[in-house]
Amino acid sequence: MKKPVLIGLIITLLAAAAVFLYIKNQGKAMTDEDWRNFAVEDTAAITKVFLADKSGNRVTAVRKSPTEWVVNDKHTARRDVVRILLKTIKLVRTKSRVPKNSRENVFKSLSVSGIKVEIYTKDDEDPLKVYYVGSETPTQDGTYMMQEGALNHLLPRYRALMGT
Repeated sequence: MKKPVLIGLIITLLAAAAVFLYIKNQGKAMTDEDWRNFAVEDTAAITKVFLADKSGNRVTAVRKSPTEWVVNDKHTARRDVVRILLKTIKLVRTKSRVPKNSRENVFKSLSVSGIKVEIYTKDDEDPLKVYYVGSETPTQDGTYMMQEGALNHLLPRYRALMGT
């Protein structure tokens, strides 16, 4: 094979491999670990927290300066409350998965009475995290939580396990 043809073939193959890897990583799916990660380590980057329940109650807290937050564009937030909220967002951890025999009831409970939490950073229009916070566990040592989209991620596997 002539050198120019060989070099052209190699360049074409490398370009095709680069395009393939780029496309593959663009639609990279979240891993099971990603679905269980609710924490935001860098709370200094958080600029807005939105909370809503199914009854129509909504609260939006927006950072105006490093030490000042405003609630619903009206009220200055208490610093101690903001500190606790940000600390909770930073330290929240998954203790365990919901037992298989409880999943359906927990999913229903979260969809009916869960509080939606949206966490924004910088001037992003899309939230960094969106999850639902539900009731406490039967042992009262935790709270049921689920990230938005997790149910779509879990349903095929859940249905396979349940044989439906």
